[in-house]
Amino acid sequence: MEKGFAAARQELGLVVFTLLLPAGVGIVLTGALAARQPWPPLLAVAVSGAGLLASLAHLARPLRAPRSVTNWQRSWLSREILAAGAFWFCTIAWTVSSVLTPALAPLAATLSLLVGAILLFVMGRAYQLTTRPSWQGPEVFGELGAVALAVGVPAGMLAVRSDRWSGVAWLAPAAVAAALGVDWWAVRSRRARLSSLAADGKATATFNQMDALGSWTASALLLTAAGVLLSLAGALGAPAQAQCLWAGTVVVTLPGQALMRAIFYATPVPQRHAVRLRPPWPSAAHGR
Repeated sequence: MEKGFAAARQELGLVVFTLLLPAGVGIVLTGALAARQPWPPLLAVAVSGAGLLASLAHLARPLRAPRSVTNWQRSWLSREILAAGAFWFCTIAWTVSSVLTPALAPLAATLSLLVGAILLFVMGRAYQLTTRPSWQGPEVFGELGAVALAVGVPAGMLAVRSDRWSGVAWLAPAAVAAALGVDWWAVRSRRARLSSLAADGKATATFNQMDALGSWTASALLLTAAGVLLSLAGALGAPAQAQCLWAGTVVVTLPGQALMRAIFYATPVPQRHAVRLRPPWPSAAHGR
């Protein structure tokens, strides 16, 4: 287990990147319901910008980062970088339009949300590697979406003015509950797939590693479950109480989802040979 988390620590930049960029998408989802307010897109700019900076720590030579997008026609990793940059610039444009041209803010919000959805897909696609059977499945996409729902949506509620909460107060508990369900499904689905591979003599070390990290996975799920209760209380409470409770929601879901991301990177044990799913899942060219 310690060896696994040591591997996750080596990927700390990617842990933060895959935590904050999806969180930014969740903030955009919430802010799109109040598109003429500058605070949600400004928060999304800050959060996603921090995620982009963290991703530079993963590069051996950060100053050469612009070169990483040159292979976008064949590499999902290059497409991921392009999509992340496009999302960040869309949130900047949304922030500017909210201040200078409020009439265009809904359009900018819709564009940001669309690019954010594309970003989540491209991020997940970059991890479909045949040498990492624990990543080689649909759970990756669900987990990235869960970060957006569990962290980004309640964080976005903090940036929305209380007089705009009417009709959207239940968004936070619904989103966090959905995230908990998706994470639960992802854990069970990944374990069943790895168990099947281990029974065939494949990915046995990865399956054992996932079992060793089981208590940490349970802790992450419990933190998200606590977020469900806090966000539900926020939806039922007065505005002043709701702000505190939604802040509390982020306080528990952020470390919970951060732990899920760390487990994601700690679980794989590299395979010498490609392991294909049945039915086969297309692998990423030039991925992680």
